[in-house]
Amino acid sequence: MDKNMELLLRKLDEKLEKQANLITQSVTKNVTEAIDEKMNAIMEENKLLKNKVLELELKIKSLEREKRKNNLVFFGVEEIGKTERELVDYIKDTIEESGVQMNSQEISNIYRIGKQAENKNRPVVVSSQPNGRNTLYSRISRGSHQKYMLKKITLRKL
Repeated sequence: MDKNMELLLRKLDEKLEKQANLITQSVTKNVTEAIDEKMNAIMEENKLLKNKVLELELKIKSLEREKRKNNLVFFGVEEIGKTERELVDYIKDTIEESGVQMNSQEISNIYRIGKQAENKNRPVVVSSQPNGRNTLYSRISRGSHQKYMLKKITLRKL
């Protein structure tokens, strides 16, 4: 009877091992399928987000370009004691000296770029109001006006 018991125990062990292997494989398969489904959803969302980021980056570049479209940069404008109002008047007078008529309302923003240092003049950025096709830049840069302006200060469009 001992041999029968041993044989019975071995068969039970084999069946239990087969069932354990079957359950392990089944659980592994189910977990893998669930993870794959979630991973595919995440990957698809990631693709959509990457496309959206690229789209937004292009939009930002376009907006930055549009913002700088009406900017003029003046080099060689002295630093000493120039408040924003004085700077606007100085730029306006300089432009008018070159023969281009303008008023102070055409300048929407004016500021210096870079860090202030001794014996160095920082460039002045002037943002002008768009005025149809007749922008401040196009009026300044026509013919001899630009040559005259270059003698006094250097002008560059951003």
